Amino acid sequence: MPIGQVGPNSSGIIPVSVLSRSVTLTNAQIIALPTTGVDIVPAAGAGKLIQWLTCGYVLDTQAGGYGGDVPGTSWSLQLGGNLVSGLVLPSLVPGLFYGRVPPEAYEAAAFPDIIIAYGSLEFSEMVNQPLQIQDFYSPGGGNYTLGNAANTLKITTLYTIIDV
Repeated sequence: MPIGQVGPNSSGIIPVSVLSRSVTLTNAQIIALPTTGVDIVPAAGAGKLIQWLTCGYVLDTQAGGYGGDVPGTSWSLQLGGNLVSGLVLPSLVPGLFYGRVPPEAYEAAAFPDIIIAYGSLEFSEMVNQPLQIQDFYSPGGGNYTLGNAANTLKITTLYTIIDV
């Protein structure tokens, strides 16, 4: 749903709609994040690119924490298999947590070997791709264990669609 527009028409700037989308992941989807990405925003169509602006999340693990390959857990956003965000280092112990997914470029100084900015990516691989969340850095590459059927991860993102 559009929540605002940027840019006046009279100056020749094309208005850009800022869109919002929320997705709630189930316990099964959270457990599988190391091996299976989850779409937050579906692909926008041929010749279109999703430019995400900000993303927040609420992780509810009050009913039971996770085990398995949890140390080193870090979630990132991706377009076409390319990282487009900084890292989220979630706590998978029991609790209720709120956080923000940082933009990729601003964290580059802190993690020079991990964060990839848009400019260094293969642009064509990101066109007509969904925005997904996934755990790319799970040490053993396996899914998490434990959790609880009542656990959820709600992700809300603001984004715009760019014609390329």
